[in-house]
Amino acid sequence: MKHDITLDFDETLFSTSIQIKRFLNQLFGIEIPLMTYLCGHSLHSLVLEHLPPGSVLDEGDLYEILGRDFLASMAWHDDIRPMTGVSEIIPELAKKYNLHIATARQASSRLVVETLLERFFPKCISSTHFVWTHLGNKEFKGIPKREFVKSLKKPYAYVDDNPKETEAILGVADTVILLDPEGHHTNVHIETHCVTSWEDIGKLLLP
Repeated sequence: MKHDITLDFDETLFSTSIQIKRFLNQLFGIEIPLMTYLCGHSLHSLVLEHLPPGSVLDEGDLYEILGRDFLASMAWHDDIRPMTGVSEIIPELAKKYNLHIATARQASSRLVVETLLERFFPKCISSTHFVWTHLGNKEFKGIPKREFVKSLKKPYAYVDDNPKETEAILGVADTVILLDPEGHHTNVHIETHCVTSWEDIGKLLLP
């Protein structure tokens, strides 16, 4: 039986943060710099920082709009491309492991996510887990990535660009990898492998 590897989606497999900021800039008529670092910074707080002083923005409203008009929109994702080096590594990993996606995106983005995965990594991904499901009326149900990874039969490795997410998986997967191409995270848990490229990930996970 193959062991399981779980991969984050945004900024781990695909570079998407610039498109998200373009969407928010257009929606609210603001100017979030496209190169602003995003990991660990909620979209709600990021938008509030760039709205005029005294502005009010309901968090539930924002995430309802995001799920409907960005996450579920193939048009906003047409120019999304894989992270550097990932296209060479994923097919090789898929020969040896069962590959799964665990993403903090809402389930409304399933068609978009699965279209991109099949476009760039055909028949490489075994399953996809979405942390958030919109129940309506600004209510959301969440099943954490940790719970998904725990449900796998042989959770060998987990890869994410967010140190909080990688730390949450410690003790569940045998190998936890933090992808940090820009060197934003200098203080990570001692049990986490911090790498700067998909080439490094390949060296850790491939024979």
